[in-house]
Amino acid sequence: MTPALPTLQQQAQRLRLLIPRMPIPRIVQQLIVQAPETQETKDQASQDQALTDQAPTAEAMTTPALNGTAFPSKLTEGKPTRSPLLPATPGGDSTDKAATIRVRLGCALLTALLWWLPGQQAGWFALGWIALTPLFWALHDLDGRARWRLGHLTGWLSYALINWWIIPTITKASPVIGIPAPLGALLGVLAVTFIALVHSSIVAGCAWLWNPRASWVQRAPWALPVLIALLWACLDALRYETQLAHGWGALAYTQWRDTALLQSAAYIGQHGLSALCVWFATSLALWIRRGDVFLWRAPVAVFILLHGWGAYRLTLPFSPRPPLRVLLVQTNIPSWRKNAESSAESPYAQAMRLTHEGVQAAAARTGGSLTGGNLIGAFDLIVWPETTAIVWQPKGRNRFLREGALGTEMAGLDALARELKTPILFGAHRAVSREELYNTAVLITPNGEESFSAKQHLVPFGERAPYNEYLPFLRALAPSPEITPGVQTQTLAFNRPSTGERLVAGCVICFESCFRYPARRLAKDGAQLIVVMTNDEWFSGTNSPWEHAAMATVRAVENRAAVVQVANAGYSFVVDPYGRFVVNSDNTLSGPQAVPDRKSGPPTQALSTFGVAQALPATVSLP
Repeated sequence: MTPALPTLQQQAQRLRLLIPRMPIPRIVQQLIVQAPETQETKDQASQDQALTDQAPTAEAMTTPALNGTAFPSKLTEGKPTRSPLLPATPGGDSTDKAATIRVRLGCALLTALLWWLPGQQAGWFALGWIALTPLFWALHDLDGRARWRLGHLTGWLSYALINWWIIPTITKASPVIGIPAPLGALLGVLAVTFIALVHSSIVAGCAWLWNPRASWVQRAPWALPVLIALLWACLDALRYETQLAHGWGALAYTQWRDTALLQSAAYIGQHGLSALCVWFATSLALWIRRGDVFLWRAPVAVFILLHGWGAYRLTLPFSPRPPLRVLLVQTNIPSWRKNAESSAESPYAQAMRLTHEGVQAAAARTGGSLTGGNLIGAFDLIVWPETTAIVWQPKGRNRFLREGALGTEMAGLDALARELKTPILFGAHRAVSREELYNTAVLITPNGEESFSAKQHLVPFGERAPYNEYLPFLRALAPSPEITPGVQTQTLAFNRPSTGERLVAGCVICFESCFRYPARRLAKDGAQLIVVMTNDEWFSGTNSPWEHAAMATVRAVENRAAVVQVANAGYSFVVDPYGRFVVNSDNTLSGPQAVPDRKSGPPTQALSTFGVAQALPATVSLP
């Protein structure tokens, strides 16, 4: 005889020991409480009552519990017809309803926490596999409308926690925008609310589709997690396609430390890696409800296979070509001072000083010779951060100005490249006029050749008001003059000074590195090296600079190319084509996120200390 099974209200009473007895606002109750009964729920309630009527007495089959509720001590032999966690009759008194709401709200909060934690420096990547399990477990007994509401609430909590750093960032940027700091803080709160509200639609859509009681799911339960994972991947890709796109919060970025599983991104990309995490979490949630062991065995088996294949791939040797020797020049200039008149050291002057210091140190360490001020054979490329210089290229001219006051910095960089006999890749505001600016990566070679690539995906309201051609009043919320987006992806080619080998680099600027497509297009155009220039000083004091750095691991594996990031007041580093941060054995300024060097690994890399002006030598393994 089938035993009496605990209802959701009984489960809630047990879990209430772990959940604080907090007052629940009516608006939250309306969001996550069970919607009005449908015929389906009424039929299910009748079936549950019939099972209860046929069950043996509680005294014959239960043991005492801590809160006085009788617990089943042993199930009958054989496979149960329903999982012990499957909720039964909806309804109950107000105490039971309040407990149920607390359980669902607790699941929403737990999902948000599990989603956020693995993206931090600790790198608890396994939490990313199960982040969505509490949410989809709680959705089991809800109708479509209630599932949508709980999914939206969970998504909002998750994206708000992941993006909280926007509030202090906009507050710090208030003087640049021209508004008081309190108003900037208010705009930050509104921005986080809006971003979380929009992106939570992904979670809400998948939650609405999650209906384990559908007849087709009863026949093929394994298909439901697969369907949800595929839908998630599609919706996740769509959220990157507008001027309001925001890349923080992708589940793929929770796997930055799991380098074995990360190798699958070479074939399925960022969105496929996110879908794997969703499939694992939803399969686990459905298994807990149904008790079908196939639901957990299948994803576990796939994850074991992917980890085994990834571990094997990590043992494969790199290209036999010599590694690229790069000098990473990390400045440390307050962002507000970069665009203001100041007697303090400018970004250009600091980068110039650090470059000379780095070159002198490399010459002393490697035994390179300095003859007449020229460095022979120390570096193949020097990289500066985003917007370190200002260069002018008036309309109608094919070359940057090198004369007069407007051409001072370009003339200085031209002379530096000739002096060091090394190409220099630097970030600059490229001015066509005083009202038309581009955020640009500029490459200048020792023989005076110049090429550039402008940033295409601009920071909404940070560089340009989105859709201002249709809503011109939004320009009041963006800096003036606004940055003009680039129109074409361009690679930057240069010759290796020591051998003359022709190499191709692709540059993504700051915000662009959190999107898959800019780096992907550059790789398809032949880029062997992805360079990320960024100014992460805006985010200092938050966890955002590290989250931004972790995205480089996915970019490297997706494109099978090394990634070099150079930051102003952020993290500067090299990630090898397998997505690994590796500490330079000669560099004592290693950050807490560094992965120890492997004896049989590729040439060692450099990793900077956050917020310290320094010039770091690094070697880059080319594919």
